[in-house]
Amino acid sequence: MIRIFGIDFTSAPSSRKPITVARAELDGNHLLIERVERLENWEEFEAFLNEPGPWRAGFDFPFSQPLQLFDDYGISGSWEHLVCQLTSAGRAAFESRLRNYKLNQPAGKKHHFRATDRAARACSPMTLDFTPVGKMFFEGAPRLIKANLSILPGRPTGDLRVAVEAYPKLVAIKCVGNASYKADSKPKQAEQQRTTRCEILRSIEEVASQQYGISIHLSQELTQAAVSDPTGDTLDSILCALQAAWSQNCSNPPHGIPANADPREGWIVDPALLDLHKPTKQRA
Repeated sequence: MIRIFGIDFTSAPSSRKPITVARAELDGNHLLIERVERLENWEEFEAFLNEPGPWRAGFDFPFSQPLQLFDDYGISGSWEHLVCQLTSAGRAAFESRLRNYKLNQPAGKKHHFRATDRAARACSPMTLDFTPVGKMFFEGAPRLIKANLSILPGRPTGDLRVAVEAYPKLVAIKCVGNASYKADSKPKQAEQQRTTRCEILRSIEEVASQQYGISIHLSQELTQAAVSDPTGDTLDSILCALQAAWSQNCSNPPHGIPANADPREGWIVDPALLDLHKPTKQRA
């Protein structure tokens, strides 16, 4: 048995928009989602990272940036070195450097993509606005390093606390296609999204079993909490936990990460992404 965590991340945790953590136990292929917690500041998040292992956690933020960006910046080395080079000057400098870089790129080439982003149809990890995953990278990746986790595939170690990159949208797509199921902004929250969250939760057991090889269980109380959360954070943390559990059990390839995935770019763990040659379209 091993503890599994699913983390819906934010670059600025607060009481209004906390980091959401689903806590679960994986026994063989049985995943029991026990509860969902909310971390309202960096101190709480860093304390969580330092909880003793063994555990595996799926984090919903990009662990790295595209190789093209590293090349254009003229920096090289290991994943850890690249992250430190990009983030050591502070958040304001990181954002300014990235915005200035994009200003000098031609239209249509302002945002580069990692191989895993293309496979997942995810937005570029260089994105700073609207869905600010670039800011999430800046705040998240250095904290994983500081906590001395085993970070896959960038920095695998013998530590019993293992971090993998998750993307809950991939699970939701298997349940309801591309139907909208969440919104942070109250004006954009709609009753139809609640209905879609209900459908995801009705479908999740079958999807988990057939496509992830996992038997997932959560209480009626937790199911209702996920349905009632219009931001989708509660539901997303649960979906991240499912991806982390699949990664824990996956042996071919190990951890659900293809052997040819570049550790400097990182990889999202999900069975849908194992075929790198499957034609996909980028998601804006």
